[in-house]
Amino acid sequence: DRLRLVQGLLDNIDEDKRLALVLVDIEGLTAPEVAELTGTPLNTVYTRLRRARLELNAALSRQRGQP
Repeated sequence: DRLRLVQGLLDNIDEDKRLALVLVDIEGLTAPEVAELTGTPLNTVYTRLRRARLELNAALSRQRGQP
């Protein structure tokens, strides 16, 4: 159930942000590795990662009924 919940929440995150989040937080790559792999500026990877984490945490809070 938890896996389906997280997958559903991830599906609602913009693809670029989701990719950064998955590659760093799940696959274990570093932000510089993601930047090189995707051809994206490093600061953009950090921004996408930060925003994806914020969106995921907000969605989890809403799912739990927290403000």
